Amino acid sequence: MLSPFTEYTCYLVFKVSEKCPGLHCPVKVRDLLHRRKKENKIIYFRSPAALNHHDVFWVPQQRKDGWMEVMIWKFKPDYNKQVVPMNLKLVTYEGTMSGLIICGLEFRPDQS
Repeated sequence: MLSPFTEYTCYLVFKVSEKCPGLHCPVKVRDLLHRRKKENKIIYFRSPAALNHHDVFWVPQQRKDGWMEVMIWKFKPDYNKQVVPMNLKLVTYEGTMSGLIICGLEFRPDQS
């Protein structure tokens, strides 16, 4: 159960196949349920050069369990609702996302 007065962060937990030559370009994350906000986030599946870091939260981090994670969404649950709907779409700027191995999503209270 989520606390209604706590901001949460959603992470995509993944690996990139060793045989995958792509996924070097940024990927756009769109929230299809809240299109009016028109907020698109840019994430990376491979760390870009240091000069290209637009936002340190949206680049992948290595986890202790061997998987990678990247933040894809922040939200605060509505006090009156028990469910938090989400419909996120990942759009690559170039090529495909072939070789992306997804473990799942992880929700945690925001630490920032």
